[in-house]
Amino acid sequence: MHLIEAHRNATVRELNMQLTQVVNQSEIEKKRGEELSQMRKAGQSQCWWEAPIEELTLPQMEQLKVSLEGLKKNVTKQAQKLLIGNSAPPQFFASSSSGFFFP
Repeated sequence: MHLIEAHRNATVRELNMQLTQVVNQSEIEKKRGEELSQMRKAGQSQCWWEAPIEELTLPQMEQLKVSLEGLKKNVTKQAQKLLIGNSAPPQFFASSSSGFFFP
């Protein structure tokens, strides 16, 4: 009986420690979320690309243009991959030389 009770107590202590860690982490994340909300409300943006486009400098606009062009290329490539992957499976046609043709 003492062994079972000691095991239960050890398990309860371990679970309490885990709960304490989770609660502490939750409080840290809650504070971080509140700080982010306050920053957004105050309009304190740390990233220049979040500013209204009218407020960007010429080099910032040029960098934004380059970044958007790169994004467009990446989106186009990904869309093409998805379209090719979702298209109908290739059909096989008989051929006199190799036996099959893969389109």
